[in-house]
Amino acid sequence: FPVTINPQKIKGVPVFDIDSVMKHYQKEIQELRRFVPIGDHQVDGDGRNLFKTMYLDVIYRFAEYIHLIPASEDHHHRGPGGLLIHSIQTAYKSMVFAENKKYKRSGFLDLDKEMAVRARYATWLTGLMHDTGKILRDIHIDAVEQIDAKGGTVAAVGVATWTPHLQTLIDWAKENNVATYAVSYVRHRTHNAHNLDSSHLLPYILGRS
Repeated sequence: FPVTINPQKIKGVPVFDIDSVMKHYQKEIQELRRFVPIGDHQVDGDGRNLFKTMYLDVIYRFAEYIHLIPASEDHHHRGPGGLLIHSIQTAYKSMVFAENKKYKRSGFLDLDKEMAVRARYATWLTGLMHDTGKILRDIHIDAVEQIDAKGGTVAAVGVATWTPHLQTLIDWAKENNVATYAVSYVRHRTHNAHNLDSSHLLPYILGRS
C-alpha cells in the first residue's frame, strides 16, 4: 500500500566516514571502557582485544547503519546524530542500572559469574538496539546530492531510497556516490511500533550476517 511521507524533511545530512563520526563520541567510549571489567590483556578466541571485539567493533558496525540519523522527528535527540548518541547513552545507562539489580542466582559461583557477564552484555546490546526499528519502519533515507566525476556535488538523480535490511547506510552511500541525504518520516506511523523490528539487524551488528 502507498506510504505517505511527511513533507517536513531533515535535508542535506553529509555522509562522513565512520571514523570521522566516531571521533565525536570518544568521551562515551572511554566512559564505557572504564566501566566494563575487561582488561587490556584479555583477548577473544582469535587473539583480538576482547573489549574491541565485544563493544567497540559492535558500535562501529551499528554506526554504519545509524550514521547521523536523528532519534526522533519532534522529540528527544531530533538533530543529526541524535539516534547514535541516544543509543550509545541508553546502552551504557541500561548496563549500569542492571549492574545494581539483584537477579536469581544458581548457587554455583563459576556459573553465576559467567551469567553476570552475559547479563551485562545482553543489557548493553538491548539498550544499543532499542530504537533501530525506526530505520526499518518509521523513516526513509533519500539522496540529496551526489559526488560528480570532478569531485564536486550535483543534485542526486535516480538513486533508490536506502533499504536498511539489504545494506548499511554507508554502503548505500558509497555505492551511489551520495554526498548528502534527507531523512523523511512516515506520517501515519504507529507509536512505538518500531519496537517490533529493533532486533532484526542484530546479527549484522554483531558481525554474524
